Amino acid sequence: MLINLFAVFVNYFALSPRYEDEYNEYYLFTDNGYHISKFGGSTTGGNAGYYYSTTEFWPFVDFKVWNSWDKIERFKGIFDGFDHIEFIAYTFLIFGVIFIRKLW
Repeated sequence: MLINLFAVFVNYFALSPRYEDEYNEYYLFTDNGYHISKFGGSTTGGNAGYYYSTTEFWPFVDFKVWNSWDKIERFKGIFDGFDHIEFIAYTFLIFGVIFIRKLW
């Protein structure tokens, strides 16, 4: 449950250490909140050619994206795309297992 809380916390407040070099961007937890890329345009779709979707369910998200024109790679973080829907689903899963074990 602590990991579940931590994941939603870093995404909600956009807290993540990041490292950038000339051709790559790396975010440890999430790239949520970093909407303008140093390579031009928005990282949430459109101008820079980055693929970014918030409709995917964590952990079935693309953790790594690249700009098709310049071959710039970006690691979006291990908790990228973890929002309130995933938080609710995994909370029910965690407490559901505990509840079923108590009933059994």
